[in-house]
Amino acid sequence: MLIISNKPEDLYKPYFSFSSLLISPTIILNDLYIPASQRQKGIATQLMQYVKKFARDDGYSGISLCTASDNHKARALYEQAGYQIDNQFIY
Repeated sequence: MLIISNKPEDLYKPYFSFSSLLISPTIILNDLYIPASQRQKGIATQLMQYVKKFARDDGYSGISLCTASDNHKARALYEQAGYQIDNQFIY
């Protein structure tokens, strides 16, 4: 599926969850995908910033990201955005 939009909110679909540990809602972000022709333009970084602001503004306690362990580009993006691998819990 190819989505072309100038608005970050049109380019992602988070899943909403609830943390029983924090007793508050959380966001699970799966399958962040940028078409090859649109990569290296800062779109993924903008999307990550938008999701973080959305979560903060709407009272979510956290964001969980999922990607394959060998998806080095996604992991680099997430780490650059300040996310860390959760070594306490296994999913």
